[in-house]
Amino acid sequence: MPQVASSFVYASSAELKVILPNKYDVLTLNDPLFEIMPMNSVNAGKVMWDIPDDTHGLADSRRPGDPYPVVARKGYKRYEALPGYYGNKLIITEQMANEAAAPGTFAGTLDIQRLQADDQDQLLTRALQRVKQVGWTMLTTGKYTNLDANGTVTSSDSVSFSPFVTTIAWSNLSQSTPLYDLRQLKLRHRGQSVSFGSDARIYLNSTDVNNMLANTNLNDLGAKLKLWLNDPKNGSQPMTLADVNTYLMGAGLPQIVEWDDNYIDDSGATQLYIPSGSGVCVGKRLRGEPVAEFVLTRNIEIMGSATPGSRRLSALDNLFFDFEMLHKPWRGESTMGFNGNPAIYYPGAIVPFQVGGGGSDS
Repeated sequence: MPQVASSFVYASSAELKVILPNKYDVLTLNDPLFEIMPMNSVNAGKVMWDIPDDTHGLADSRRPGDPYPVVARKGYKRYEALPGYYGNKLIITEQMANEAAAPGTFAGTLDIQRLQADDQDQLLTRALQRVKQVGWTMLTTGKYTNLDANGTVTSSDSVSFSPFVTTIAWSNLSQSTPLYDLRQLKLRHRGQSVSFGSDARIYLNSTDVNNMLANTNLNDLGAKLKLWLNDPKNGSQPMTLADVNTYLMGAGLPQIVEWDDNYIDDSGATQLYIPSGSGVCVGKRLRGEPVAEFVLTRNIEIMGSATPGSRRLSALDNLFFDFEMLHKPWRGESTMGFNGNPAIYYPGAIVPFQVGGGGSDS
């Protein structure tokens, strides 16, 4: 008669902590969101930050011997946002655990490490896809709203951006004016302590980039493309995005970044992080300060694992993964949860860039 397994083999929390950072790096490596909005964490229940007021006026003119005029000290505006609460659980059932034994064996241990690893990978991917979805939605629209399975709002936030809307849609290849639009966008630096020149970046999906590259307006970008095609040294090859960015760099205009990443939602539909017609321009702060962060806040489930006396937790500790074996009935539960929200430190440096037409910037 076959013997039942004498013990279970499952990954320890120390092993899981090694796996998690490796997967985290792979899933965030190439996404420009984490350059615009790096992930940070605070040991607090909500996100709070201060933004200094603009400095007004000129130094007062005075005569020799006169006292120095006293000016009002500039103030600060305090902002706060309640974090969104996110997370999922996966369950390894008794049947799954029984079938995890090595093929052809009836005794010994039941190795469920592979099941754990698969569960961790799935939960981490879902968590980071949520961060990306919230981050890109905030940048491109200035707001986000999350609903639970019953359609109830669970978290939301908004910020007062000033979108740039092109007068003519870039999909109108013969009449749209990408170069003119970028020159007008560049003027948004006034009063913002930010540059929208060649050190700024505009993030668009592939559909909008393709429309820009196919422009035929001879009074705008189409003229540059025609000159390129008629130049023998180019071999009549179409102008690439790199070629356009080289021209934009020389003209002191923002660089275009093509980002067409997507995720598959729970219904099986493909969703773009940056929808067609809705990109974002991120300017360069004159002192190089980050314009935003995705701040992870305290997650009560990890309080026991925080370093005693520590006032700051790491982002990976806030993306908390836990595995627990339970009995009656037997099951193994993998849980991952995090709390957080975007913090927009310099709203004037972020301009939702909408190329669908209907705007009046001139």
